Formats: sequence, C-alpha cells, structure tokens
Amino acid sequence: MQMDLNLLTVLDALLEEGSVTGAADRLRLSAPAVSRSLGRIRRLTGDQILVRTGRTMTATPYALAVRADLHRLVQEAQGLLAPQRRLDLATLDRTFTLQFHDAVTTAIGPGLLKAVREQAPGVRLRFLAEAGTDTNDLRHGQVDIEVGATEPAAPEIRSQTLGEDRLMVAVPGDLPGERLTLARYAAADETRLTGIAADVLDAARLAEALRGSTTVLSGLGISGGSGRGVLTAGARAAVDAGARVIWLGAFGTGVTAQAAGGFTRNLLRTFMKSEMSDRVTACEVVIGAGGTVFHAGPLADTPLSAGRRTLTVEEAPRRFFPARVGRATVAAAMLDEAESGSHPGRTVIPVD
Repeated sequence: MQMDLNLLTVLDALLEEGSVTGAADRLRLSAPAVSRSLGRIRRLTGDQILVRTGRTMTATPYALAVRADLHRLVQEAQGLLAPQRRLDLATLDRTFTLQFHDAVTTAIGPGLLKAVREQAPGVRLRFLAEAGTDTNDLRHGQVDIEVGATEPAAPEIRSQTLGEDRLMVAVPGDLPGERLTLARYAAADETRLTGIAADVLDAARLAEALRGSTTVLSGLGISGGSGRGVLTAGARAAVDAGARVIWLGAFGTGVTAQAAGGFTRNLLRTFMKSEMSDRVTACEVVIGAGGTVFHAGPLADTPLSAGRRTLTVEEAPRRFFPARVGRATVAAAMLDEAESGSHPGRTVIPVD
C-alpha cells in the first residue's frame, strides 16, 4: 500500500488547531483541500479523528493517543530535510521573536541586545509580553524563545532552567523577638507590617482591607492578560483609601525617562507598549496625593547594600544601561520612607 506522507503534516496541523479552518490557515491551503485530506485520513485509519461537539471539534481517543508521536515524527522529518550549513552569526539576517515577562526583559534585555549587536549585527529581536494563558505560539513557530516561571506541559517542547528567583518579606527592624521565621511570621498578630490581599479593581473592598492603615507599600505589577489600567486603578484605590502610598515604579518611565537615556527609553517603550502609559499615570496619581514613588532599575537578588542610598531624580547618574539594584535594597528604602516620610510628593531612585 502506498501512502501520501503529506497526510501526516495535515493530520498534525488538524490536531494542533482543532479545526479544518485553523489547519488550512496554518498550512496555507484552502479549507476544502484540508477537508478532503481529512476524509482520506479517516478512510486510512478507520477513525473519525475529529468529531463535532457543539460549535467546536474534539479529537477522538485514537487521535489523542497518536498526537505526541505524530508531532515528533513531523518535526524529525522537517529536520532531516532542512539544509545543513554552518551558522555564521556575522552574516545572519533574521528576526527572532522572544516572549518574556517584563521583569526578565528589564533584567537581561539590555545585555542580550548588546551581545547581538556585537556578534550578529543583522539579527533583530522582537520582544513580546508574557501571555496571561498558555498558548501554542512556540509549537506554531510564532515565538522562538519563551522565558517564564513554569515548565511547558507539552512534551515536545524542550526547556532549560536559566535561574531562580526569591520571594522576600520586609519587616521593621524593631520587630519583637529573635530571628523571623516563616512560622513566626504566620503566627504574628502584632506586627506593624501587614500583608493585604484584595482586588485592586474593587475599590470598596480594597478600602475595607486597608482600613486603619496609615501607610501602604505597593509593588503592584501586571502580567499578560491583566487588561489595561490595572496599575492606575490600584493606585487610585490605594490613595482613595486614605493612607499614604509608597509606590514602586520602573526607572526609565515618566519623570525618570530622560535620566535613563535614549536606549533604555526605546527598549521600555517597545516592550511595554500601552502598558507604559498605565505605569506613568499610576505614578502621577500617587505623587498627586502626596505619596512617594520609587523608580528602581533592573532588580537583582543581591544582599542588602551597606552603602545603599535614595537619590532624587536630579541626582540620578546618567548611564547607557540603568544600574541593577538589589530587591533587598529597594524593600529597605521603601520601609525607610514609610518610617521617615522624607520624600512626600516626589519620585526617588534607590541605589546600592
């Protein structure tokens, strides 16, 4: 029996997309052509492959069982047919699409762009924000590299651990007792620093959660899929609750854009897109209410600096790349401001 191996590529696309139309778009074929191929596949396998359930198509148990092996075979076949040549970075002309969390882009983006510019001047990097939900962009070739916090569920996607991040708890230096442990923190009922969990888009609930608080320290961030205006809504809700707000922003946005330099401004503008205006407006809301905004550079997991300082915007050093600053330093600087109130209505920069 002779078999048309092109049917494997069509079947792979059908199982990936879950529809004839989606597979046709992916393969750049007409929907009738893919539909005819599906009919041939059904006759060869004796299985329906995809069955209609309401408005969607669902893969049969047989299709689900062969899906992973099928995709691997198609990828291996494409690799065998791909031209084998030695990679020359100096002459490479290509655009790579990278999907990073904004913190990852800020931390490694400048160094990555510098290395690419020096070693592969014809290469262009296109940064995308991290998606709020799982996507098939890697499998479909729409994204070349994705850096996130979780391992991919699809077995055919290769992954490697690049590093680890730490979560930190900042507490006043005069907290009663000896060393703070997780058990002591969970059991404490008289600490002056209290964690609040509330929906920033529900101003009434946030105000209730902040009732009795004199100062609010916020490191509110967003991820892909959060929607527009989340930061501004959070800032307004915190301000309306009546507490003094100490807000963490990004160096290179708003009033620190000029101090950051043109390269950093363009990098942030390219990556943040519409998020940039949300960040700027949120900071303006806090400043307008007499709060303090800390514009930190790329964050690093380094020990608390003994020489840490808090600079005004005018004192900020001009650099091609913004200096990294330890998370511990930023947390300590915000706590210092909560205690002293030295910079009301101002934007300042924490440095190691």
